[in-house]
Amino acid sequence: MVSPSAQTVLNRLKSFVHARTMQDHWKTYMVFHENVRWDAPPILLNGREKLRVVAYFAKRIAKLDFTEHDVRLERSKEGVQQVSTDLTFIITLLPELLRLPKIKVNATVKLGVTDDFQTVTSIYGRLHRFPCLPDVIRRFNALCLGTLGVVTEKYWGKTVWLYGDDSYQHKPRD
Repeated sequence: MVSPSAQTVLNRLKSFVHARTMQDHWKTYMVFHENVRWDAPPILLNGREKLRVVAYFAKRIAKLDFTEHDVRLERSKEGVQQVSTDLTFIITLLPELLRLPKIKVNATVKLGVTDDFQTVTSIYGRLHRFPCLPDVIRRFNALCLGTLGVVTEKYWGKTVWLYGDDSYQHKPRD
C-alpha cells in the first residue's frame, strides 16, 4: 500500500506530466523546488524554470503518460526523504494523425522530497535496458533547451498560439 503522502507527490507529478499548455505548466510546476535537480538519461539540469520550459518543448513532439508500480519511501545516504518507484512510460509521438506506434519504456525514478512531501527537490531517473547519454551531452541538452529556452521565452512565447496555446496572451506582464 502506498502512503498517502507519497501518492500526493506522485499525483502532483502526474498533473505536471499531463499539462499541455504553458498555462497548465505554470499551475502545476510549483511542486518542484526552485533549484530542483533533474537527472535523466537525455538531460541533466538544475532549476524549476528550466525544467518547465524543457518539459513544454518535449510535449511538442511526444505525449507522455505513466503508471507507477512498487512505490517505496526511502532515505538517501544524505538523509533526504525519497519516493522511489518503478514506472511504465507510454510515449505517443506527435502528431497523433500519423498513427505512429506507442512506445512503452520501463524506468526507475527517485524523487527527493521535503519532509512534508510538498516539494520535489530532485528527480533521478534511469530507463531499463537503455543507456544513459554521457554527462557532457546531457548538460549540452540542458543548456540548449533549458537555459536558452528560458532566456528566449519572451520571443518564442509569442509563437505558441500556432500550437493552439494562447497562454502567453493571458499571462500578466512582468
